[in-house]
Amino acid sequence: MKTVEFVLLSLLSCWVGTVYSFGIVPKPYANQPSLDITRAGFVQSIASAAVLLITPKEARADITNKLASKAALRNVKSAQKKLASIELYVANNDYASLKLALREAPLSDIRKACTTLVKGGEDGPDADKLQLQYKKFMTSLEKIDALASLGMRGRNISNQDFYSSYKGTVDTLASFLDVAREAIEIPIQYTD
Repeated sequence: MKTVEFVLLSLLSCWVGTVYSFGIVPKPYANQPSLDITRAGFVQSIASAAVLLITPKEARADITNKLASKAALRNVKSAQKKLASIELYVANNDYASLKLALREAPLSDIRKACTTLVKGGEDGPDADKLQLQYKKFMTSLEKIDALASLGMRGRNISNQDFYSSYKGTVDTLASFLDVAREAIEIPIQYTD
């Protein structure tokens, strides 16, 4: 919102606040009621304008997610370590253990943490790249989960396909983390 538009909106809201506040008193003794502004109403409208003009401008990124980005980054890093530790399940085609590991913390909370990072970085120059890396990671994570489900049901899955899917998940998470580290370092951008 431009500054001029913001000032006009503030003045309009002050006028509306004055009209509907207790400051304007109709004269009950006149044929045509006229409106008088009392001192209290005038002071109230000036105070309303001051509050509206002093409040900070809106931020482009959700400030809550921007502030929570550091904690979310720590959560994603711990999920990355957990993902690296389940390589043995992939090598042994232990589908049930892999699915269980994907549903335990910190991997169970990775979608929420990644979404926080994406929303916190939406005002930066790499917002599109961050969103793209997030989608790639989620796609590969869902693929390995689906392959594990098929393997549990008895479908024949080649070791090479299963392992390459796992490696793709690990690599896309690493790519996402690289972009996310840069995105959380960018300070909050306010609109003009």
